[in-house]
Amino acid sequence: MFLDTSSIRTGAKFDDEIKVALQQSDCLFVFYTGRQKKSCSYTGLELGYFQAVLDGERKDYGKTEKKVVSFYLDEPPAAVSDLQGVSLWIDTRDLNLPRDQYIEKVSSNAGNFAA
Repeated sequence: MFLDTSSIRTGAKFDDEIKVALQQSDCLFVFYTGRQKKSCSYTGLELGYFQAVLDGERKDYGKTEKKVVSFYLDEPPAAVSDLQGVSLWIDTRDLNLPRDQYIEKVSSNAGNFAA
């Protein structure tokens, strides 16, 4: 598993390290909260580069086993809205609740998602 905070060597160039890891990856997990971080524009690079890797495999081999899987709170991100993702069924407005109120609300709704 590649995790940027622990997999990139000190002094290494982010783009190069990320691209090598994406070439070697079977799956890219995208976690989408709907909140943008000004300091992190790497999600677009990662998704776009991984998509290029997928497209290259499809062109060269006619298929690929690699997958992009998105996890999102209430709405899938536009960049992967054409792929089946995993909704976490969390209303982003609830994230502003105090911790105890949030836990109470989630606990009371847990029965709604039982198999």
